[in-house]
Amino acid sequence: MAGANKIMSSNPRLASLLSDVERGNIKIPAFQRDYVWIDEQIMGLLDSIYCGYPVGSLLLWSTREELKHERNVGGFNLPSLADEYPVSYVLDGQQRLTTLFGVFNSDKDTNDKELAARFNVCFIPSTKEFVHASVADPTNSINLNAILDTTKLLPEMQKFSTEDQKEIAALTEKI
Repeated sequence: MAGANKIMSSNPRLASLLSDVERGNIKIPAFQRDYVWIDEQIMGLLDSIYCGYPVGSLLLWSTREELKHERNVGGFNLPSLADEYPVSYVLDGQQRLTTLFGVFNSDKDTNDKELAARFNVCFIPSTKEFVHASVADPTNSINLNAILDTTKLLPEMQKFSTEDQKEIAALTEKI
């Protein structure tokens, strides 16, 4: 029985982790508290990633056992997996993971429109700051829900100067 339950460490890119969430591979167990972060914490996490600061780790439990009660990350409508596939449940880092999935997918279908609106964040490359889309000037900002989707990103990039394009590219690389 020794070694039946291994603890493994990995360092996936953020985009890969968010893709796992989108495919329904990562769920929130019902015993986790609800999303409680305030807007300043959302912007602070994004700024920390942009500046290259450590933002902590995630603790995921991968199992084929389906919990009786689980929920999708951030209330987004995500697919269910077939029974034979393992699911990773977030044991630590739910606030950070929910924030990151939310800001890069704020335009996706959700059961919580209010929370999705809080995740609707833009980046202003000329000032290197993150702001809510409701107060962003669309002529000098890019919505984060376009950053990871090349079909959205490339047309958006054309409106920016070469210097601003470099800042957006730097942000994309850090993600």
